Amino acid sequence: MKFLAFLALFFGLSYTLLAAHYLSFDHKSKQDELREISKITRANLASSFSLKEQKGFVYDK
Repeated sequence: MKFLAFLALFFGLSYTLLAAHYLSFDHKSKQDELREISKITRANLASSFSLKEQKGFVYDK
């Protein structure tokens, strides 16, 4: 019985943390960003960057 209570507590806390993590995102800005990226036809992996804010890919329009 203790095992079942511990298991229920574990999953309850896990789902609570998952829900809090999901609700912490700004979904509208992420959707807008994904919509803008989806319009781009080519994405080339960049090997070097001149700015710290640049990450991973350089997009050609």
